[in-house]
Amino acid sequence: MLPTISVTKVVDGLGFGDGAVSFAEQAAIAGNEDLADRIDVIVHDANILTPVDAKAHDDGCGDGRAVATRTGAISSKVNGDVQTFGRSLHRPKVFGGGAMMATAMRIGTSDHQEALTDLFTDTIGELQVAGIDFGGHTHEDAEAPNSGCGAIDEAPAVIRAAGKYRDQITAVILQLVGTPEDTAAMQALTANLDTVFTRFAVMEQHIGGYQGATTMQAITDAGKVIKELAGVHREVCILLNMVPGYTVDQGFFRAQTDDRAQTFAVDVWRMQLLAKALYQDVQAQELALLSEFVYTLATASVLTVGDLPVYVINK
Repeated sequence: MLPTISVTKVVDGLGFGDGAVSFAEQAAIAGNEDLADRIDVIVHDANILTPVDAKAHDDGCGDGRAVATRTGAISSKVNGDVQTFGRSLHRPKVFGGGAMMATAMRIGTSDHQEALTDLFTDTIGELQVAGIDFGGHTHEDAEAPNSGCGAIDEAPAVIRAAGKYRDQITAVILQLVGTPEDTAAMQALTANLDTVFTRFAVMEQHIGGYQGATTMQAITDAGKVIKELAGVHREVCILLNMVPGYTVDQGFFRAQTDDRAQTFAVDVWRMQLLAKALYQDVQAQELALLSEFVYTLATASVLTVGDLPVYVINK
């Protein structure tokens, strides 16, 4: 049974970004004149959420594109042997998958001098030791040095964007998780954000010879499920889901627009779960979660022009 949901439009657009994905561009296409109204109807439909599959112990990315239809588009490599799967499970979604979010958390919770590729590799090992499963995706047209996952391929640009759009990202996070009437709490939240941004700035100096394809290969070699996506980006909104155990049904969104549009999706409860699983100290958990938010919003600024409406889904 699907939960009764409460949906709030946070903003009509983040208002910052240098990417190519654009609501206005999609709305200008013939046949999409009613796009804004259609989006509002779809995101308020309870079917926008679907239960996470019981067998899906990992996570994936919030990319709105569909899984490729070719045989073997969903696979994992274990002990050198590639296993393929016949259907795509509904798994939680965070930008870049759990390995990306865990790397963002490591950036924001302590100062690092190692290159970004090494940080990713160490983080993947940390996740495996902790018994936390995660996954990823590629794209049918991706070629080295890219993997096809924007949140991973554009990691250097995302880290730099965190600094470039620090004030705008801060304002959005304070709106999402702040409690304005609690002055002390807001001051503490702002101080923690300052710490996270300072550490992201330090990471800018240690990008090194980073390549997204190398990071995806490390995820593949860890035996994780990788989905190959197809088609072009047609995302027209960003959905932040707060309902544990459920994820945004991007297939439903695409079907309701006759494949005219897609949605980025982020399961915030998964971000919270990852922060608590990797950090025991409450202060560290707070910094870790804020690091995930910073990376998520900075990713949006790299992939989009900043005009996609943002919705929050609660029970």
